[in-house]
Amino acid sequence: MNGLESEETIGSIYGMEKVLYAISLGIDALRVGNQITYTKPGVHYFGEADNTTISPKVRRVQAAFDRAGIAYQNPRT
Repeated sequence: MNGLESEETIGSIYGMEKVLYAISLGIDALRVGNQITYTKPGVHYFGEADNTTISPKVRRVQAAFDRAGIAYQNPRT
């Protein structure tokens, strides 16, 4: 879900404790029907609302991104 309020919208349904904040930059994805193509995968930035420490939730997403070869960044890495 894109937008400035998407985290709060999702959190109101599933609980904010399950939500990470995220934005993807530098991606040139193009959707045609049910297919997505791109030439630049971009970088995905994500983390908790308070990134004082890296939470277990963030570490799980980092591990999944590492396994999938997805470029990411968060404020503490």
